[in-house]
Amino acid sequence: MGEHLLPCPFCGHDAEWNKGQHGDGSDWHYIACTECEAMGGNSADQSREGSIAAWNLRVPPVEPCEVTDAMVAEGLKNYSEGGCMGLDEDERREVVRNILEAAIAKAEGSSK
Repeated sequence: MGEHLLPCPFCGHDAEWNKGQHGDGSDWHYIACTECEAMGGNSADQSREGSIAAWNLRVPPVEPCEVTDAMVAEGLKNYSEGGCMGLDEDERREVVRNILEAAIAKAEGSSK
């Protein structure tokens, strides 16, 4: 019946299924970490099976990415001469590379 719960995505500890009641007496199901008390597993149908499936749903990890010359060339297409403040092409290329590297670092940091 798909009862297996994946560990907590935040701390890695075990999780357990819980049941509560709405004010109208209807049940709702959720999953909580036994260590850090993270809660989740809310499902549209509010069933036990739905809460377990929702808890076990994970976003795949982001693959590391490096800035390539092609990425820099594409970025340069959108970097107008008027906003360059007298930078030559090599300096503009370095600015674009730095922007791309900072964006990648931010994206990788937010996925951890």
